Amino acid sequence: MGSGKSSLGRSLALRYELPFYETDAMVESHVGESITSIFQNEGEAAFRCYEQEILHSIPTNTPSIVATGGGLPCFSDNAQWMRAHGFTLYLSLTVKDLTARLAHSHTQRPLLQGKHGASLQAYIAALLAQREPIYRQAHLSIDGNFASPEYLQELFEKQGMPFTD
Repeated sequence: MGSGKSSLGRSLALRYELPFYETDAMVESHVGESITSIFQNEGEAAFRCYEQEILHSIPTNTPSIVATGGGLPCFSDNAQWMRAHGFTLYLSLTVKDLTARLAHSHTQRPLLQGKHGASLQAYIAALLAQREPIYRQAHLSIDGNFASPEYLQELFEKQGMPFTD
């Protein structure tokens, strides 16, 4: 949450002329409600089921760029499924960096409602401590502060990614 997955994903998809999928937007479109509304009306468990349904609907037979919600890899077998069906990348940021980004974000995030200042930072620290062991299972982890399309192009070419030809 707040690492820049969607912005970077869109840029990479344009650079490589690949389809771009953003799971949060896909869930909203599929359900016909905002994520905030889904959380309020159906709860987080229902939202996580929608996320998994959307994840499994994304074609895996051709290269694409997928930006997931921050919690998606941490539920069910989603992280394992993503690693088995594609190349996964973790944009790592410190609690301080994430707090600064999220404090100034205009995006409504149900998990952060009513949290500001020290309570926001404490919540992010706890959430990151819980999620990071799963994030670290990605094929590649990079410092999110340096995550640009140009930097990733170099890394992908070194990794021999099929869409960099």
